[in-house]
Amino acid sequence: MRALSSALHALVAASLLSGCGPEQPSVPAVPSFEEVERVCAGVHCTAGYCTSAGGVATCRCGPVDEEAGSVCEVDEEGDFDDLPTPGPQMRSLPVGPESGWLHRGDTDRFTFAGEAGRTYRFTCIPEAFQWCDLAISPWFGAPYEPARVSYEGRATVLTLTLYTASLRTAELAAWPGGYSFDRGAYTFSLLEVEDPEGTLEQHAASVSTDGTPITGRIDFHGDTDAFAFTTLEQHVYRAHCTGPELVADIRAAGGWGTGQKLQRDEDGGRTAEVKLPAGSYLLWVGTAALSDTADYQCTLQDLGADDHGDDSAHATPLATFDTALTGVLGTRFDLDWFSFPAKAGHAYNLACDSAAPSGCGAASIRFPDRELGQPVVVSQDGLLRAYVYNTPRKEAGPHAPVPYTFKVVDLGADQGTGVADAVPASVGVPIPVYFASFTDRDYFRVDVEAGHVYRLAFAPQVSSGLFGAFRPAEPATNLMRAFSATQGLFKSDRSEPIVFQVGLDVVVNESPYVLRIDDLGPDDHGDTREAATTVPGPSLRADGVLDTWDDVDWFALELEPRAYAVRSLRANSNPPIFTLFEADGVTPVPDSGSGNVRPRVAGRHYLRVNPWLSGSNDRSPYRWELNPR
Repeated sequence: MRALSSALHALVAASLLSGCGPEQPSVPAVPSFEEVERVCAGVHCTAGYCTSAGGVATCRCGPVDEEAGSVCEVDEEGDFDDLPTPGPQMRSLPVGPESGWLHRGDTDRFTFAGEAGRTYRFTCIPEAFQWCDLAISPWFGAPYEPARVSYEGRATVLTLTLYTASLRTAELAAWPGGYSFDRGAYTFSLLEVEDPEGTLEQHAASVSTDGTPITGRIDFHGDTDAFAFTTLEQHVYRAHCTGPELVADIRAAGGWGTGQKLQRDEDGGRTAEVKLPAGSYLLWVGTAALSDTADYQCTLQDLGADDHGDDSAHATPLATFDTALTGVLGTRFDLDWFSFPAKAGHAYNLACDSAAPSGCGAASIRFPDRELGQPVVVSQDGLLRAYVYNTPRKEAGPHAPVPYTFKVVDLGADQGTGVADAVPASVGVPIPVYFASFTDRDYFRVDVEAGHVYRLAFAPQVSSGLFGAFRPAEPATNLMRAFSATQGLFKSDRSEPIVFQVGLDVVVNESPYVLRIDDLGPDDHGDTREAATTVPGPSLRADGVLDTWDDVDWFALELEPRAYAVRSLRANSNPPIFTLFEADGVTPVPDSGSGNVRPRVAGRHYLRVNPWLSGSNDRSPYRWELNPR
């Protein structure tokens, strides 16, 4: 009760005093949040913030703005293009030319309905800032299609072709959009560009392939025009276009990616000659010129059926091997196929002749499942196929037709496929041989004499010859070292028939090769202690040749029990090995490997000479001396 009485006294006193002093100024009413939202909608300030002053939008500076000396005033009113509310306005085309105003960080937007197959040109010319930043964006769910941006003086131009119908939002800002504080006026327009030739496949005009001129126009920067045509199986077509800096190619209808490009020709146009499977195709035409428009003219001409099939299923059969066929490689990638019956055990080669450098540059024989090269030896009867095509060229330009003549040559039966069917041959008689590949081997049977050295070599000389020697009764045992060499050397300790195997480790298509099997005569020194060559004293020296990879030369000599120095001379890089033995031919003389030897007793001794490299296929001449010390 006392607290209530005190509050009442204070209230009465305050009422009495209020009428006795000077008048206090009235505090302005603070606008409500709803009023600021209503009044400031669509208003932007140069700085500070927007508020309501008696129902009128006004801009006021905050402490930071006052400290910076900013001018806080209304910059733009009625800017209702910010997303999401109230959102960009819907416009019908064409739009403009119209003027607009950008405040700091502003983006102006409007929406339009885009139609599939149409091209739109969005243009902006700034008046109070440097460059416009333009975009046309799809609404939710619509696919994004890339646009092309170009510049014409101060104008920024965005060109967009739509492949699907959908709502699109056109956006305009000062460059770079969303980050620029430039502001000011601009002029813009959005128009649909006329493109009567059509850009999309479904809008492509159908044209004939009889050479009738096709005229068109590049209607805007980045425009590409499409023309539809149909082809017949195995026919060759020539496309030719003229116009400023044209780019053109032929593509399969319904397929994306680059097809057969038209190459630049002498008149500055573009030409291509192509052979296409039967179907529907498009001729695409564009330009690399910077200008917005360009006129062009094209022709499409059916040159008729190709003279020979371009796959094995359409190969031209060869009736005989004596008649040469003629053909023309009509396109840059033309491939002409032929087929012929082959006999088991026969070798076949190709004869192709053309005056053009690229003609006959590549021809080959093949089984249905693998490449064979040429010449080829077949192991069974069957149908073989051969083809001719242009050697790939790096230089640009249209392809000129390449005529050629073509024939398959039967080289006859192969020279043996193994030891059992080796071909009889004579020593010293040249033998033509053909190699289908580096795996092909030929076999020749020759009667050799005991102790004679035989040399096998090719003409022209090769460094990749493969040589072998077999006894008919032991076809799995090679008596030579079959590795790559210029020649093969062989010696037998008995007179007998030997089958020689020859091949090439690398075939360089220079067949036929000529093989010679030559008898170099008997071995110069015996291969055993019993057949050793006697060296009389007092001069202890001898010359010799190690003829084969396994050749061994023996010498018999009389020595005293004293020191001897062994001196050897050689004619090539393969030094032989000298070993001195006592009379039994088994016990080495002490220190025989040091170059100085000391026989223990006087009498008969044996010197053995053998190759240092047992795999060498080169003859190794040598000389040795034993000098008393």
